[in-house]
Amino acid sequence: MTLGIIAGGGPLPGQVALAARAAGRGVFVVALEGYAEVGVIGAFPHEVVRLGAVGAAVASAHDDIANARVHFADGCVATITASRISLKTERKMRIFSEAGYLTVDFAAKTLTLIGRDRGMALPGFEEFGLETASWQDHDALAAEHAAFHAACLDGGAVLVDAAAGRRALEAAIKVSASIAASRARAVRSGLIR
Repeated sequence: MTLGIIAGGGPLPGQVALAARAAGRGVFVVALEGYAEVGVIGAFPHEVVRLGAVGAAVASAHDDIANARVHFADGCVATITASRISLKTERKMRIFSEAGYLTVDFAAKTLTLIGRDRGMALPGFEEFGLETASWQDHDALAAEHAAFHAACLDGGAVLVDAAAGRRALEAAIKVSASIAASRARAVRSGLIR
C-alpha cells in the first residue's frame, strides 16, 4: 500500500518517506508549492500543488469560516473548509473519483467506501458495493500534552521539535495571508464591504 504524504517545509516529509520506504511501503508526496523543499522530497514520486485560501469574519473580528483549495497539475482540486459557525458539528473528509466515493467521519469515527466491484451490493446500483469500517476513540490533544510533558519534565523523546512547530505556524500565517489577499480583492471589486 502506498503512503501519501502532504509536504510542507523542513526535513520531516523526507524522514517519513524514508522510514516508509525502509518498511517496504510505497510513497507518494503531495508537495505544497512555496513550502516543500525539493531537496527533501525530490527523491520520491511527488507532485507539486498550488494552495489558495479565502475566509470570512461572520460573527467575530476574525475569520470564522475558511476555505482552502489545493490545485493539482492534472486539474484535480481538493476543497477544504473549516468553520466555527456551522449549524451542525461536522468533521468529514470526502473523496470522489470515477471509481467511487469515500467519506471519513472523524466525529463518528467511521469510514464508508462506495466503489465498483467491492463490498455489499447497493440496491439499484449492482456494479457498486459498500464497505464500512470504524476505529476506537483517541484523544489526540491529551496524547500531545502527555508527550510534551514527558519531553519537558521526564526527559522523554521530543516528538515535535521547535522547527516543526515554527513551520506549522508559518503555514498557518501563509493561509491567513492568502485569506486576507482574497478579501482585499473582493473589497476592491465591490463584492463585499
